[in-house]
Formats: sequence, C-alpha cells, structure tokens
Amino acid sequence: MFGSGADFRIQHYSANNRTYLQNYTGKVEFQNNADDQDFGFLVKASGGSLTEALTIDGATGSVGIANTSPSSTYKLDVAGSVRSLTAAPSFVLQETDSSNQQYALFGLGGEFFIRDITGGTYPFKIEAGVANDTLVLDSNDRIGIGTNAPAHKLDVSGSARLLSSSPTLTLQDSDESNVFGQIIQSSGAFTLRSRDGSNHGEIIFERGNGTTVVESARFDENGRLGIGETSP
Repeated sequence: MFGSGADFRIQHYSANNRTYLQNYTGKVEFQNNADDQDFGFLVKASGGSLTEALTIDGATGSVGIANTSPSSTYKLDVAGSVRSLTAAPSFVLQETDSSNQQYALFGLGGEFFIRDITGGTYPFKIEAGVANDTLVLDSNDRIGIGTNAPAHKLDVSGSARLLSSSPTLTLQDSDESNVFGQIIQSSGAFTLRSRDGSNHGEIIFERGNGTTVVESARFDENGRLGIGETSP
C-alpha cells in the first residue's frame, strides 16, 4: 500500500497479473490487468460459506448479480427477482439510433403505465385491483377478455362497445377483395351493409337450433325482400 496526498493504492503485483484498488485524483478504481479475468465480490451469511454476490466478467464487461457466469448478451444478468422501491418506480428503454426513442414502464398512484416518453403519450395502463384474466393471450394466438380460455381470435366474456362518431364493425372475407359486411351506427341510424366486390351484396337472416339452419328472410342484390323465399 502506498500513495501521496489524497491518493493511495493497494496493489498485488506479478509479471502478468496486477490488481489495484486505488484512489487517484478523487476517483476510486478497481483494476485487474490480467487478460479476461473476472472481478468477484463475495459475502458470507452467518454460519454459511462465502458466496459470490456480484461478478464482473473480465472478457465482456457484463455484470452478474447472484450469477457467476453473466451472459455476454446482457450488460446486467440477474439470477433472481429485481425490485425498484420508490414513490414512482420506473424502467426506461432508450434507443441509440437516430430516433432516440424512449419508452418507460412505471408505477404511479397504484397504477401501472407504459409511456411513450418521446411522443408524450400513455398508450397502456393497468389500474389497481384488476380482476384475474382481464386480458389473456393464449398459445394459439387468441385473445381473451374476461376469459382465460378464448375459443376464437377475440373472445369477450361480457358486453362490448364501439364508441365513435360513426362506429363500424366490418366483417371481410380473407380470400376475396372488397367482399364484406358492415354494421354501422351513425346519426341515429342503424345500418346493415353488404358488398360483393363491384356488386351489391345480399343480406340474409337465418335461425338455427344447433343442428340445422333455416333462412327466414333475405334482401337480394337488387334490394328485393324475400320472406321464406331464397330467390325473391
């Protein structure tokens, strides 16, 4: 151990392996000059043995907490849970490309948010006390709202509402262009609309009992109404 003034150094020296703990011009440094050798910080519980609590990988610079072999993919690799404890805990993701885009995951006032910091918006929010299975994405690419076993691409247990100046639900064939039906509410009028490419589509009313389906009525492409008649 040697030094002068406010500086000091604790040094282990050999020809190819030098390790320092030094305070140099106000900066405290740990140095391991041996190639690709790690730094390890060990702790010992009462009655236990020494355990490496923090590891700095000498080859990659990755830091492991309770992990003696941190992955080179991550600068911080933690074996265990992590908690951020403060009034508004947050985790910020910032891109280093030209967009400089930033997002934040944070909690505030008992609620959880995803914030677009760059855009100044809060596109995602979870309130405190949300029920189980409020939103489920299953392994078959199906979404359940209020159900943990969605049977369709979107399965809602409960009522649903489309709120807009002219809310529209569009049902479109995936194998044909411009073949679709729409349910529209606008200016106090409820509309059923059917399009068959460049032609007017038909609107058909059916009833079923789980075994058979029976047509009750239809409007054909010419606007004619058939009741109990499939070709008005």
